[in-house]
Amino acid sequence: MTSVLRTRGELVHGISDRALQRRAASGQLERVHRGFYIGPSGATIPANGLAPSSRITSPKATAADIAWRNRLFAHLERGGPTSAISHRAAARVHALEGFTDRSEDLIVPLRCGWKTAPAIRSDTLTAAEVVRDEDGLRVTAVLRTLLDVGRFVDADTLELAVEHALRGVDRRRPDIWNESLLHELNTAAEKRRVPGSLRIVLARRGGQRPTGSYAETILGQGLRTIGADGWVRQASIVVLGAPGPPGMRRRWEFFPDFADLQRGLLIEVDGRLGHDGDANVDRDDRRQNLLTSGFRILRFHARSVLAGPIGVARAIEQVRQSLPLRPAAWTGPGVTVERHQEMARLTFTPTP
Repeated sequence: MTSVLRTRGELVHGISDRALQRRAASGQLERVHRGFYIGPSGATIPANGLAPSSRITSPKATAADIAWRNRLFAHLERGGPTSAISHRAAARVHALEGFTDRSEDLIVPLRCGWKTAPAIRSDTLTAAEVVRDEDGLRVTAVLRTLLDVGRFVDADTLELAVEHALRGVDRRRPDIWNESLLHELNTAAEKRRVPGSLRIVLARRGGQRPTGSYAETILGQGLRTIGADGWVRQASIVVLGAPGPPGMRRRWEFFPDFADLQRGLLIEVDGRLGHDGDANVDRDDRRQNLLTSGFRILRFHARSVLAGPIGVARAIEQVRQSLPLRPAAWTGPGVTVERHQEMARLTFTPTP
């Protein structure tokens, strides 16, 4: 089964070039390039050239997604074996946040003779810069994609993609994330000419852990817009229970979305994925009970953040300015503070 019918004067799957042209004229096929056809609405064409069927394996793929991806397959056929989907199209293939339009960008070799959009002519792709997705689509790797799209988008849009790319797969463990990708981005910024928007994003985030969701990134941008700095993202707060038998002391570790440790203020953004369900509600309630003896906790739903990030940021800053500065990051009982790559770890025993 194939997603693209290609002609160069010979019969393809038993169908002549003239017959393919007639089917394209009648709407049975879609002509993407001269001699390159796909099924209508992105459906694929079995070997007998009869009833179309879907190539895309993702159960969430819509008809528009199927049509778009099969157009990308046709572009790759036209561009040759060393071409690859790139830039904004690659960002969407990788499902990076901030890129929702179905662009059709691709990098093609200089010698292929294709000079018009959407082709971007280059001979700079290496084997390490090209990967294949679950459908076999050749696409630039995440690192190369971020470097490419940084030349076309502003820093705020690129920040959404960078944070998403760095984020770990388990939202309950923000301490496990793609540190190697951040190292590669920083190395690229040091060794080669990179887009100015990427330099801005890297300078903004430093070595902090990535945000836990799209809404958290938007809130971080809102806090920065109003000039509210000093926040630590995904700080590690370890809570020790009351002393018990040797080696039996309870220990909990939490990662609030934003923390001002010098004022004792924590911010949580509650979204559907991370906070729904009985187990997650119980976890949030336990965290709230354990941390309230030492911190002021503000909670906002992701919908509120996305609807008005500046308003939420100003509400947070108003509360923060009302809290007194502590002489140290924490002055409670049995407390130690460690710092690792600008990420705070606070250990304390709650007051009974």
